[in-house]
Amino acid sequence: VLREAAQEAQKSEYENAQKAADEERKKEFDNPKKFTVEADRPIHGNTSAPITIVEYSDFQCPYCKKGSDTMEEVLKAYGDKVRVVFKHLPLEGKHPNARRGS
Repeated sequence: VLREAAQEAQKSEYENAQKAADEERKKEFDNPKKFTVEADRPIHGNTSAPITIVEYSDFQCPYCKKGSDTMEEVLKAYGDKVRVVFKHLPLEGKHPNARRGS
């Protein structure tokens, strides 16, 4: 009897958590966050494009270089429909020359 009660309580707790997560997800879809681009932010492509891709990158990172190459291909393929907003995110512990700007 105790085991069944514990299992029922766990099931109820799981269902409540699932319901809360679903409600939170619905709120996020109903009220999406608005992305703003600061005036001084480096942008590649059409500044008023309907699609914005934010690229976080480290100038010393070989994987970031591959990502940057992919962004170039996206810009070529989609032209004025896409803009890429660059955000510098140096991996200071991994790359000795990667430093945050002052």
